[in-house]
Amino acid sequence: MFSFTPEEIAGAKSSAPKVITDFLASADFKKEIFAISKQHTLNLQGIAELSDIVTYMLLGLIPQHEFAGYIHSSHMHLSPEGQRMLLSEVDAKIFSEIKRRLQSDTTPRTEQE
Repeated sequence: MFSFTPEEIAGAKSSAPKVITDFLASADFKKEIFAISKQHTLNLQGIAELSDIVTYMLLGLIPQHEFAGYIHSSHMHLSPEGQRMLLSEVDAKIFSEIKRRLQSDTTPRTEQE
């Protein structure tokens, strides 16, 4: 599904805002991914795919406008309605939290590095 090299992923992580990398490494992120996965009865492969898709989008490796397409082409075995619900939950529980954290972060980029 993905063809990102370890170097591309490492580069994206190093250039991402600290708020994003901290969130991706946090228990909050893992908890939300697991809660969304559990609600949609995703198997282990589906949980891993959801985590990867969200992570790669937050790191800028997947354009935001392609996010839904990646969910649709995944192996999560969700109905179209299930996909819409999952996308809505990811937006409400993960992307909204990232937006809130980015807006409240007052640390200049040069101090984050």
